[in-house]
Amino acid sequence: MSEREYLPLTLTLVKTLTDKLYEKRKTAALEIEKIVRELMAAQNYEQVERICKVLSEQFVLSQNGNFRRGGLIGIAALAIATGKEAPRFRQYLIPPVLQCFLDNDPKVRYYACESLYNIAKVLRIVTLAYFNEIFDCLAKLVADMEPTVKSGAELLDRLLKDIVTETCTQFELIAFIPILRERIYIRNPFTRQFLISLLTSVPELDMIQYLPEILDGLCHILGDPNPEIRKSCEILFNEFLSILKTSSIEPSMFEDMTRILIQNCQSTDDLIQYTSLYWLREFLNMSSHEVLLPHSAGLLAAILPSNDINQILRQLIKTESTANEQGKYCLNLPESTISKVVEVLKTQIQLGASQSRIIALQWVYHLFDCLQDKMSPHIDILFPVLFRVLSDSTDEAVLLVLQIFAIISTSNTPVTMSTPKTIALSSSELLPNNNNIRKYNDYFTKFIVVLMDLFRTDRLLLETRGSFIIRQLCMLLCAEDIYRTLSETLSNESDVQFASTMVKILSSILLTSTELHEFRIKLKDLQTSDSATLFVCLYKTWCHNPVATVALCLLSQNYDHACTLVQLFSDMEVTVDFLIEIDKLVQLIESPIFTYLRLALLDIENNQTLIRTLCGLLMLLPQTDAFHTLRRRLECVPTFIDKLTTSQRGTNRHFYLFNPNVSLTVGCGNTHCSNVYCYSSPSFKYDRTLFNDKNVAAVEAVKLSKEHNVELCTENSPTTVTTTLPSVGFNETILNNLLEECHKTDNWELFINTIVSIFSDRRMLSTSFLKKEFENKLLHSNAKNGDGDAIQNSNNTSAISKTKIYHDKIELATDELTLDFIAMRRAIKLLCTKYEDYLLIPLNKAIKTLTSNITLDLGSTQSIENDNNFLNIFFIIFEISYLSYPEYIFDCARCFYHSITKLSKKSQVKIIQIYSKMTSSDLSIYVTHLRQYLTMYTMIWVEHTTVNSSSEKLLSQEAGMKDGLDVLRIFFYSNLLGGKRDKLEVIKLEKEQDKLMSTEIIKRREQRNEDDDDETGLNNENNETMSRRMASNIENEEEDENPFDIDLQKAVGLEPNEYRSGLLSYDDFINEFVNEKIEIMKEYLNYYRQKASVSFSFIIYPFFLTTTNKIALLNIENKIKMYRERHTSVVHSLLGIRLNPYFKINVRRDHLIEDALIALEYQGIERPQELKKQLFVEFDGEQGVDEGGVSKEFFQLITEQVFKPEYGMFMFDEETRSMWFNPSAGDDMDREYTLIGMLIGLAIYNNIILDIKFAPVVYRKLMGKLGTFEDLEKSHPMIYQSLERLLSYNEITEGGNIEDIFSLTFRVSLTDATGSRLTYDLKEDGDNILVTNDNREEFIRLYSNFILNKSIEKQFNPFYHGFLLVTHGSYLRKLFRPDEVELLVAGSQVLDFDQLASTTEYDGGYSSEHPTIKNFWDIMNNLTDDQKRKFLRFTTGSDRTPIGGLAKLKLVIVRKTADTDSLPTAHTCFNALLLPEYSSKAKLQEKLVKAIQYAEGFGLM
Repeated sequence: MSEREYLPLTLTLVKTLTDKLYEKRKTAALEIEKIVRELMAAQNYEQVERICKVLSEQFVLSQNGNFRRGGLIGIAALAIATGKEAPRFRQYLIPPVLQCFLDNDPKVRYYACESLYNIAKVLRIVTLAYFNEIFDCLAKLVADMEPTVKSGAELLDRLLKDIVTETCTQFELIAFIPILRERIYIRNPFTRQFLISLLTSVPELDMIQYLPEILDGLCHILGDPNPEIRKSCEILFNEFLSILKTSSIEPSMFEDMTRILIQNCQSTDDLIQYTSLYWLREFLNMSSHEVLLPHSAGLLAAILPSNDINQILRQLIKTESTANEQGKYCLNLPESTISKVVEVLKTQIQLGASQSRIIALQWVYHLFDCLQDKMSPHIDILFPVLFRVLSDSTDEAVLLVLQIFAIISTSNTPVTMSTPKTIALSSSELLPNNNNIRKYNDYFTKFIVVLMDLFRTDRLLLETRGSFIIRQLCMLLCAEDIYRTLSETLSNESDVQFASTMVKILSSILLTSTELHEFRIKLKDLQTSDSATLFVCLYKTWCHNPVATVALCLLSQNYDHACTLVQLFSDMEVTVDFLIEIDKLVQLIESPIFTYLRLALLDIENNQTLIRTLCGLLMLLPQTDAFHTLRRRLECVPTFIDKLTTSQRGTNRHFYLFNPNVSLTVGCGNTHCSNVYCYSSPSFKYDRTLFNDKNVAAVEAVKLSKEHNVELCTENSPTTVTTTLPSVGFNETILNNLLEECHKTDNWELFINTIVSIFSDRRMLSTSFLKKEFENKLLHSNAKNGDGDAIQNSNNTSAISKTKIYHDKIELATDELTLDFIAMRRAIKLLCTKYEDYLLIPLNKAIKTLTSNITLDLGSTQSIENDNNFLNIFFIIFEISYLSYPEYIFDCARCFYHSITKLSKKSQVKIIQIYSKMTSSDLSIYVTHLRQYLTMYTMIWVEHTTVNSSSEKLLSQEAGMKDGLDVLRIFFYSNLLGGKRDKLEVIKLEKEQDKLMSTEIIKRREQRNEDDDDETGLNNENNETMSRRMASNIENEEEDENPFDIDLQKAVGLEPNEYRSGLLSYDDFINEFVNEKIEIMKEYLNYYRQKASVSFSFIIYPFFLTTTNKIALLNIENKIKMYRERHTSVVHSLLGIRLNPYFKINVRRDHLIEDALIALEYQGIERPQELKKQLFVEFDGEQGVDEGGVSKEFFQLITEQVFKPEYGMFMFDEETRSMWFNPSAGDDMDREYTLIGMLIGLAIYNNIILDIKFAPVVYRKLMGKLGTFEDLEKSHPMIYQSLERLLSYNEITEGGNIEDIFSLTFRVSLTDATGSRLTYDLKEDGDNILVTNDNREEFIRLYSNFILNKSIEKQFNPFYHGFLLVTHGSYLRKLFRPDEVELLVAGSQVLDFDQLASTTEYDGGYSSEHPTIKNFWDIMNNLTDDQKRKFLRFTTGSDRTPIGGLAKLKLVIVRKTADTDSLPTAHTCFNALLLPEYSSKAKLQEKLVKAIQYAEGFGLM
């Protein structure tokens, strides 16, 4: 080392500058700075330049590390010393330092950053000449592994941004873009963060003109796994878009960016896809249309799933189109562009997801509507694709296809499609010449022909969607043309079965569809040649289906021909399908469409063939509802029936016209009958087993009805038996004597006739089986009236005369009967078990006759209820076990139940009171009858709605349902009345508590207003007015129209929530099958929309509804209220009053309780109606729209905090594993308790399940109940057991008095959350009052009250108050029991993942058979319960099972990407799991377990 090499630097200075110690190097640098300053003062620039060369060449670029470090600090000192003259030496300052940025020694890299930082501070604008090189180095340094280097690079980066900002006008942006475009694709997160930071921190740079150069790279950064980078990039995108909207942009830029965005729309990353689509939508709004239209195909491929963008683009095309002479639009788009568009649409229709397919179809329709001429060459390409969509599962897609075909059929388009071989007729041959028929092109005919081919090959499509497709075609085009063309097409059909099915569907549409009203009018009157031609055209095809042909004849009033056709039915094979079609036809005859036919029955002379036609149909029917309906209709034509019986059957024979197969299947009941056609006859002509099939019997009956010489039962009665019977009714003695006589003579006609006589006569049955004292009194009364002791029945078939019975007025208690229940039950049981073969059918008819007459009598007068024996009838019939038989359910049972509903409230109350004294096993029998009854009528409804898929009839509208439920309600009230009710003093206290709570709500609101008044200066008079208004509002909330307030319930004086249990379980009154079929939403809407006309709805029978349906009903009520609040907000906004349609709260995560308290307390007191709005939660400073997931997290976090032991509000009981109130919680916790109460109410209102577990008594208390001794069993089991032992202790048997054994006083203690013991005197001076045998019940009552009520009064009251602020005025108390409210709040603890799997839906390429999905469920089933709960919280925001099981969650699993190292993600708002297709089961398990273990918080995925 020679001194000359380093001149003008001395060797000593060089040694110090290259020392290992930083402090020495710093000293040397300061010396250099001093030397340079002196030289600069002397303007000796040559020596300064010499020092620059030495430091850069000999030091900074040296191979020795110490030299490089010394050189970097020295050159920085030189730059500082040169000051304003530093630009003279820039070539010696910056380039050498830049080379050190890539040094292997991290310390050198750090010192290089430090050195350049100092140099740049001096050079400022001059530094920009090296900007690209510096930027390139910094892009690498920000990703350096050494933190100090990274920190140094960040400092330099900030300085560089400041310099650029100061001198942006001189910054050569065009030179910078190439390197930026290259570096923007680096995947290192630090580099990406650096790039985003640079672009966002220097807004002065005009980057917009170069945006196409970097847009694709920015899209890649947008997909970075790091949420901070994604968020920063998203902000940058928003800034660029804002600038674009306000700037004048070259069209070529839009073209370039559009191409890039279209490519990125195909990204698997949600945010990239969303941002690209969003930008495209904005481009469509703000760019020149000519620029974007050439990219239509690419745009469509990108945006088909985005409906709002599609609407804009469709409007764009229509805007750019011009109307031609025909009113259509044309657009100067090149054919190549349209071809590409069509190809994209075709692909989406074939392969796209459901929503994409629908949007693609909307596009096809839109293009045909606007660009008909240009689209016509592509019809042949789209035609087969569109036809396949007719099998789509969504109605919307099918309807769109039909709309497209309709617009094609009516266009002036030449046909190029090949003609199918199935038909050789042209459209001109198919459609008659008629000026009223619209003109179609040949595509109309082709379409109909191909549609028939499709139906022929896909019978499932025909059965499920055929009716819908044809109806929609009739709406879109002319119905007459559709039917003519279909008819002509089917007339040549070789597949007879297919033709028959098609005709059945066409006939059903013709007779039921409101859209075909004009068409039916034309067919009704065949006076014109056109209508006659139409009838002939249809008739040729309708002959493929016999019943449809008859229906067509009835519609067109060709009654003679219809009669001829029905007579031919006897030669046909009668199948079940055939009978179902007749059944449907009979139902249609009762519809408004055939009103004119029913009126024609009055013209007997001219319409005898119509009556014969209907009689023929009746003979074919088995005894269904349709049979009885038609029979009752024909009974309204008595003159014709009489004539027919007299003239055609003779005077010495009778023929049962309205039930022709009764003789063959039942008989006359005379076992000695000689008629070979009578089932009762010993010489019956047929094998009796033959007619077990009612269809066979019906066919044979039709044949017999055509033969006038058939021998039928004679009218002569068989030999009668003489017996002696008292005239007061029936009893066991008479029954036994009667049975003995019948056994002797083997003639059971007397027995049958006697039972029928009794059960069809109100007076006879009501005086049967009387108690002895009442029977004697009745006998004495009849004797005084001259009836005698007995009646000889030598000339009657009945053993009892129908003599009028008189009796004295009998005084009875309100719950007393004259009926001897025990004797009656024995007798009825004997009849029903041993003599079913004789009584089953006759008894059905007798009861039906009796109850029908009772119903009529009750409708005209209630005086028959004054008879104290009258109600005996109902108790007797209830004991008949046949009531649950199907033949009874659809006949006499319905009449019987209907008659009960016609009883006065007083009589119904008496029935309730008497049955409440029955045993649970007795009551269970009656309830079982009614459950079976409701099940059978539900099955009928299901059958009808299945057969007629277009039926909108609700289950509640099924005849007979109301009667069954009304009677079931009577037994439910009996069940409660006989059950366990709370003590009256407890009920009284509960009512007082409710009043106090309402007053408290008013008081708190008044206090809030008083505080406000102090500020605004309102006077006392205004305060009083406000107080009265608030009190009125509270009352209005309570007295809001309530569908659950039943008059009968009030008459009984019964409130269901006052009863802990009934004689039977509540579940015994719930029919699961019926509940599954109830459409609760439709029931609710139907009831409230037509309240005046709807007499029955399931929603007013809460005891019958499952908890699932009740929750659905409550949710509907909540949603309706939320909708009303939103509607009110909209109306106010139109009037200029700004109201928020949602209840929004904004909270900070680190001040969660405080923020929630402020928001909820204010609204609850000041504006409680706000709580009825839908809740939207926002976490301060966080993105994410609350679709339910944010709210769930809010509830989860706040309950976690409040229920922590250190918070001191609640304490956890290890024994019951539940939470209880801390009795020593401070008075200052009122607001927190109110908050929790409000949160529970809001959770119910917003259908959110909370992760809390209270003792069951808490939910009883929330329903307005007080805790009592019984509740201790589950809340404090140890105390309960001790008190139970005290209560059951017997001093006599166990030898010892209670004072000595238990040593208890009326002073008790309990433990609080801190473990401290709190004492309390249950009575004054309680410590000196011993618990004895005499006062132990009082002690237990007071102790229970203390633990469950008194000790936590200060804590529970604000908690309860908060709950009421939200739920006051809702259906909660009327609908739910306390145990159901617990499920409503906390959900179920049962985790059945098989249920979850059964209802899970899949998207993005997954299916239940996909290997990844199979592995997924295998893994899930092997997780622990704790892991399963974490999975539920990860995907749904709650780890609880909703009511109805996990099947109600409707989990969606979406394929996110192919194999990747990223974890699964979830959208808790939508219960959606985004699951990558991992390469192995082991990897899937590892990633899944990690995701659910560490997932927390909410953000955009």
